[in-house]
Amino acid sequence: MSAQPPTNFDARPVIQELVGTWRFSVSTAPGQMGLIHFSEAGRAVQCLFDPTNPEKGNWMRLWYFIESPVSIRFSYENDNQGWRRSYRLQGGDLTMRGDTGDVVFTRALPNRIPAWFLQSIEPTKKRPA
Repeated sequence: MSAQPPTNFDARPVIQELVGTWRFSVSTAPGQMGLIHFSEAGRAVQCLFDPTNPEKGNWMRLWYFIESPVSIRFSYENDNQGWRRSYRLQGGDLTMRGDTGDVVFTRALPNRIPAWFLQSIEPTKKRPA
């Protein structure tokens, strides 16, 4: 990927709005639910799982970068590689355009976030960006 030109865009307000845990479902994985947690340190931890068998979830531990008011980049490493998604924050929902269409994320209520997920995101909160 080529370097992006410098801009005056301030990502901090977007990061503040993203921080926390979100729920989602994906049309290509019927019956499964997803959770993603965005930390202030630039980490995103995602798990897609069957609610009847959550220990067999598919995990992704990523870095995220808000590149513009409409573009977010995810990467497996804290580098300039990875993939971009367009996003929109509106009315308390987050919508991202993926390879198979739009995915809508809603805030997860604290009492609906499983303990096993909370334990898995704890280390990401402590890592510096």
